Amino acid sequence: MSNLVVRKATANDTGILFKFIIDLAIYEKAEHEVLATEQTIKETIFAENSHVFALICELDGVATVSYTHLTLPTNREV
Repeated sequence: MSNLVVRKATANDTGILFKFIIDLAIYEKAEHEVLATEQTIKETIFAENSHVFALICELDGVATVSYTHLTLPTNREV
């Protein structure tokens, strides 16, 4: 039986969030439009008083993504 867990992302998830953004951009042939970096993700999503959040869905301990919930481009100024 599979184990599905949905949890709030932490700063330790920055790398996987960035990978999901890049993977989607590659799929959409829009990699050149990505403005995010691991550092800007960390500084925005995980900053004190941030109004942005992310959820991680793990299936049997492996993070998965639903591309319908990601947006491009990601820019700190937005």
